[in-house]
Amino acid sequence: MKNIVDDVKNANPHRDLNKLLRRIAKLSEELGELNEAYLNVTSESNPKQKTWYDVREEAVDCAIVALDVALTKMPTDVDESESYYKVFEWFDRKLDKWRKNLAAQKTAVQTPDDAV
Repeated sequence: MKNIVDDVKNANPHRDLNKLLRRIAKLSEELGELNEAYLNVTSESNPKQKTWYDVREEAVDCAIVALDVALTKMPTDVDESESYYKVFEWFDRKLDKWRKNLAAQKTAVQTPDDAV
């Protein structure tokens, strides 16, 4: 994980709050491309000949841009390194929450609709 964060951090040395809205717009664009790839690959006609590889590739694009947004120094950050270190904290916390939600879904007992 650290290598990926470092690579994204180093890839955009001009990251700043003034460009944050552009990065968020870029994330929306990438998410749209992910949706498009999924809709095409699951379509009977698949007019753009998308593959599951395309879906994964677009998901990675979304992850990179989202990480770039998360690495942006916000007004509440003490210094530029704060966003870098917080990414790891947030990732661990959010991943833990995600795991708990998945575990809860697996252990949830479904009852038949006609159960009394």
